[in-house]
Amino acid sequence: MLPLKRALVAACVSLACLIPALAQEAPPITQVVTVHVKPDRLADFLAVQTRFAEAARERGAGFRGVWRSNNDTYKFVVITPRDKFADFDSGPAVGSTISEAEFATLVARIQQTFVSRKVEIRRPVPNVMIRPTTVPRMVHVSEVHVGGGKRAQYEALVQQIAAEYKKIGMPGFGVGRVYFGSDRNTYFVWRAVENMAQFDSPGWFAKARESMGEEAANKWLEGYRDALAGPQTHELFTYQESVSYYPDQEQ
Repeated sequence: MLPLKRALVAACVSLACLIPALAQEAPPITQVVTVHVKPDRLADFLAVQTRFAEAARERGAGFRGVWRSNNDTYKFVVITPRDKFADFDSGPAVGSTISEAEFATLVARIQQTFVSRKVEIRRPVPNVMIRPTTVPRMVHVSEVHVGGGKRAQYEALVQQIAAEYKKIGMPGFGVGRVYFGSDRNTYFVWRAVENMAQFDSPGWFAKARESMGEEAANKWLEGYRDALAGPQTHELFTYQESVSYYPDQEQ
């Protein structure tokens, strides 16, 4: 388990690799912290997140995205990038406006807001990311469990479908695999969503299937189903702009 102090400075709460970064390429490593917040401590939680976002902006962090579940409104995910695992050895980079004393106070305060907390490190599947031009309003996240010995098969399949999604104009897509924190055969897939009305129309896979042709699509589906070890779960998350930081949004 990562030291609490280092985990909390990342914001203490993704998604797909499940969550988009406004960068040309996905970061080599993504830290994903998922928390459930006590309902009566939500204001405290958001206040600390706001302070950490200010620090991220001050030090020019790559990004720091906070997302709130639409399905469980007291569940939050915070996504922060790392260039390499050695970054975890250097301690928290809190920014010059946060003293050690204030940082300790913030950590103590936010600890009191948690019902539960989980830290994962995820790595992106290569040649899959479709870079969004703006931070999506929402993301649809699927948690996928792949069978033993099936990772290469699964990753080849998501690379194939990502290429199809690029052709038909999907606005944002990515896949990441858990490296530390849970089963390494677990993947998170995110898709950009701008509004709920999109779910009234044929989904992106239906559009990709039409583009691929029935025979190729059926072959893809056969391989995909063979790679899975169990059912997928699906969740929708909304971007929390007021407690997040993406450089591309800065004026």
